[in-house]
Amino acid sequence: MIFVVVGLPVFYAGFKVPISKIASFVGICCAIQVVVFAPWLLSARITPQRSEGSFTHRLIVTTVFTTAVTILFFYYLRRSRPEDPGTREFTLISMGVALVFAILYPTIKLYLVSRREKDSTSVINHHEEPH
Repeated sequence: MIFVVVGLPVFYAGFKVPISKIASFVGICCAIQVVVFAPWLLSARITPQRSEGSFTHRLIVTTVFTTAVTILFFYYLRRSRPEDPGTREFTLISMGVALVFAILYPTIKLYLVSRREKDSTSVINHHEEPH
């Protein structure tokens, strides 16, 4: 809904992107979300058998989805102005940053979570030892 109120006027009126390109981008993003993201994410939900859910699975799914939509956005931006070298350079850098983020974010997040779990386990074990 926010995209219709804010994004559509910005891209259509401000950047002169045709409605057909905007509609195809939104359609592809919705298809990715419904076909890939939602089932993949739901498979990692909390269930009676898995009270914790699968944090790693959810983290990877969310990162892959966000990266895919971001790269798709910059691809569409590049295709909207193929002759402009500034747009090509900007989109190339942006896609590269998105890929670097897609690798670094889950890696750092998983490291911090494992570190926190390790620290909390060592504190629990330390308190259980007789003095």
